[in-house]
Amino acid sequence: MTNPNKLENLSHKNQNSLQELAFALEAEGKNFSLILARCNFKSLQHNLIQILANICSLKVQQLNLEPSAITLYTTIEKQIGNEQFQALMVLGLESVKEISRLLPSANQIRGEFSDNFHFPLVLWVTDNVLAEMIRLAPDFYSWAVTIDFEASTNNVVDFIRSTSEDVYRKTFESGNIFLGKDDFDSCTDIQLKAAFQELLNGGVKIESELEASLEFALGRLGDDLEESRQHYERSLELWKQNNNLVKQGYLLFYLGLWWRDYAEENRQEYQHSCLRAKDYFQECIDCFEFAQRSDLVDRFINYLAEVNHRLLDWDELEKVAEKALNIHQNHQTKFRMARTYGFLAEVKSNRKVWHKTQELAEQALSLLAESIDEISNDSEKTNPVLDWELHYHKGWYLFSLAKAQKNLEQVETAVTTLEEAKSITKPSYDPELYRLILKELGNCYFHRGDYLRAFNQKLEQQEIETQFSIKAFIGAGKLQPRKHRSNPALSSIQASKKLTQEIATSGRLPDVENLVSRIKVSHHRFTILYGSSGVGKSSLVEAGLIPILKGDSVDSRDILPVLQQVYTNWRQNLGDSLVKAISELENREYNPPKSPLERGTLKTISNDDLLSILRALEKQNKVTVLIFDQFEEFFFNNKDINQRLQFYDFLQECLKISFVNVIISLREDFIHYLLKCNRLVSLDIINNDILSKKHIYYIGDFSIENAKSVIQGITSQ
Repeated sequence: MTNPNKLENLSHKNQNSLQELAFALEAEGKNFSLILARCNFKSLQHNLIQILANICSLKVQQLNLEPSAITLYTTIEKQIGNEQFQALMVLGLESVKEISRLLPSANQIRGEFSDNFHFPLVLWVTDNVLAEMIRLAPDFYSWAVTIDFEASTNNVVDFIRSTSEDVYRKTFESGNIFLGKDDFDSCTDIQLKAAFQELLNGGVKIESELEASLEFALGRLGDDLEESRQHYERSLELWKQNNNLVKQGYLLFYLGLWWRDYAEENRQEYQHSCLRAKDYFQECIDCFEFAQRSDLVDRFINYLAEVNHRLLDWDELEKVAEKALNIHQNHQTKFRMARTYGFLAEVKSNRKVWHKTQELAEQALSLLAESIDEISNDSEKTNPVLDWELHYHKGWYLFSLAKAQKNLEQVETAVTTLEEAKSITKPSYDPELYRLILKELGNCYFHRGDYLRAFNQKLEQQEIETQFSIKAFIGAGKLQPRKHRSNPALSSIQASKKLTQEIATSGRLPDVENLVSRIKVSHHRFTILYGSSGVGKSSLVEAGLIPILKGDSVDSRDILPVLQQVYTNWRQNLGDSLVKAISELENREYNPPKSPLERGTLKTISNDDLLSILRALEKQNKVTVLIFDQFEEFFFNNKDINQRLQFYDFLQECLKISFVNVIISLREDFIHYLLKCNRLVSLDIINNDILSKKHIYYIGDFSIENAKSVIQGITSQ
């Protein structure tokens, strides 16, 4: 058997290129040099690196970049620590999500590389990365020597086959329906496209079955919704030509998922899209039945039932659910049996057959409990399944049960059931279900005379309806950032919209962009945002400015927006806000103190404590933006001049920290209170002129045209 890790087994060109790379590494010694190794395929790259280790006299260290990397220099600096390597090669640039941030930052501080890294540096790049480097980091690129490695036609075909088969196997044969794009190598789709294009350029045609697998893989891994659908449709067409019923069924299922997920994100086309999804799911089940694959019917039929539920087609739902129940009972899949009992409970609920609704919902809950007991929580594979069942399906079963209890005059029991349903159901999994739970719970509270709780449920219901675009209007009130449905069963790529529709269409977008621009320049580190009461300052901050700042950066530094709106104990409140913002940035769960009594056991936060946190964030390569919204509340809660002086002292020290920005947002009729700050503390950084035109930013009322634009924009959703 041929050993691929021997130099003589490489093509003549790749042998020469690899020897050139080894010579370049050895020749530089302890001097910095930049070498770009161009290779489009990981399998070939892996072989080349192994052979290089055998033919190069230097010990070449490896650094694999994480997809979340945003700087090249600091990542390498952390890797080497106090050591000086003989040589270092960096892999994974093609996987970096923020390559458009990483490369310009490397270009900007390119001198640091040669000053501090006294060894040759090899960057493995693909054609796409190389093109981006030339565009975004031309000076950095100009330092480099590029060495090319090319794959043979057989290598390219083998790569397409093995990668497509891997995507297919992970998606279907694993039995895990909750695989997302992140479960695959982040650059696989780019490499597949490059490989296919390379074959096309060389006039090489691949067999139709391989092309069908490739088209499915490109659809599964793609970042563009429309492109994914086109790949699925092309793959389906090819599998039909090959008369492969099982793979046709899989493609029909994924097209059904595509239309179901599209319906969630495009509410104005919801009915039409759900009907398209229903047709594809029905064809999928028909294919599996014709292929006599009852195991696959068992696996996918509940998707057909679910879309009938979304369409409120109760007769069809009952028919599909009864059929599904028989199949699930034959295969003894209890989670799926529970789901069909849940569907049947909803059918009976719609027909107001309350005793039967209660019975079916209880059967669903009982089967769910049995299934959970049988599953080991230690298995990583089952965790997404458990999460989905406990925080989505169980919510439906409890909701159906509570409706039956309420109509059977068991109001107190119904309230308890609904409160449990609310506590376990994740709004992002199914906002419509969460909204229905809130509505029913509010009605129960109202029915028993608990009007304040009923009112609070109504407010939360309206907030959910607006944030998830279920309804356009909630009346007067500040906007919140838009939220998107996010759950393990959503397979399609969902567009990430940072701004709410109201902000985007109202004419406020230039204000958001101006504020972001101010934050990104050093001479605008302090801003006073002012306007009349109710003009929309808080909405602009919460639904416009903060969503844009999150995930943005300034010169390779992450921006950390910190929102402060409560001033009863401004230092403690700001400390909580900082902890919350840092937790969100690091994707950690934030657990705020439950009551003021809890804080009694904690050390009182001082100005120095807060400033220490801000200085630490600066050292961690962060730009902290402190946003003091509704700042007029500060003056209400801190009437004593000494209390206010403590904040002004904090502001003075804050502005001495280079990477801290401060925004104060308040009503126009309170802006004069800030004049005392000029007299009480020295604000040299802003020339002791707190209300200078340079620092203030006015937010006015909507024009009639902008008001019309808002109404037209959000009702078109």
